[in-house]
Amino acid sequence: MGQLGRGLALAWVGSALAGWLPGAWVVAAQSWCWGLASLLVMVVCWSLPPQVWLREPAWLLAGLLACAMGWVWQVPESLSWVAQVMTWGLAGTLLVERFGWTPLRQAVICLAWLQLPVLALQGLGVPLWNTDPHGTVGRRAVLAGLWAFASLWSSGWKAWTLAGLAMLTGSFTGLPALLRLLPINWIAPNAWIALTGLSFVTHRLWLPSLMSRWAVWSQTGFWTEHWLTGWGLQVVPAGFVERIQVGDHMMNSPLSALNSTWIDALVRGGLIGLAGLLALMAWAFRRSRATNTLWTWASALWVMTWQSVAAQPAL
Repeated sequence: MGQLGRGLALAWVGSALAGWLPGAWVVAAQSWCWGLASLLVMVVCWSLPPQVWLREPAWLLAGLLACAMGWVWQVPESLSWVAQVMTWGLAGTLLVERFGWTPLRQAVICLAWLQLPVLALQGLGVPLWNTDPHGTVGRRAVLAGLWAFASLWSSGWKAWTLAGLAMLTGSFTGLPALLRLLPINWIAPNAWIALTGLSFVTHRLWLPSLMSRWAVWSQTGFWTEHWLTGWGLQVVPAGFVERIQVGDHMMNSPLSALNSTWIDALVRGGLIGLAGLLALMAWAFRRSRATNTLWTWASALWVMTWQSVAAQPAL
């Protein structure tokens, strides 16, 4: 059972991080490969008795479905996205019920280290998933997030190395992993004063990125036009349009990203979507306090503030 759980977890997480289809955009490939792997995981897990029942994910998936039903009349294609997300969620729930969290954490750590040889090959000009030097995940922020969470779930020199790699990407997505390792009591007021001073000294590194996000976020007042169930997955009047690689060609991303999961939830999910996301994070906070994983919760909160998780399935 142990080997089966580790194998399924590695295949499930790996399909999301290292999805590949010839001539396909890396994010789309990850979505479809993850969906197929999730179906396989569901079939195997349903044939095994659960060790524990998780009730909360069922409520969360029901909330997602309730929110998405408001999108269908606007964008019928939203159903395919909802079906994918619910398939991923069900597969993850079944894995945890049968094998616990440990195989999933081990899979994330293993695939985080796998990025190093992949990056080395990309640096040598060997064509792999994409020509950008971002490992298998296709984006700098996603790579930083992967290394950061692997650091949070590691210890000793491994944690320091992974946190350092996350910061070397140039993305601040992995910052909480480094803060956790510093010998500082972050509850003390003096620590926050020092952090504020450090932020001021280094403002030239992060202020341009913040200002570019604010320029887009300040234009999202259009969310009130569909205030209850949101805009769904249709094109919105504002957002970042990313240049992506599809095969040997570069093109604009088919969806504009708002680079914040919270704003995404409000714009694309309306008040129902935002309420569902807040409920999810409240539940996660309670679980984190009980399981001593508050740094994981804080890191998820940090990533969601600066990145559109819905636009990057690997996150």
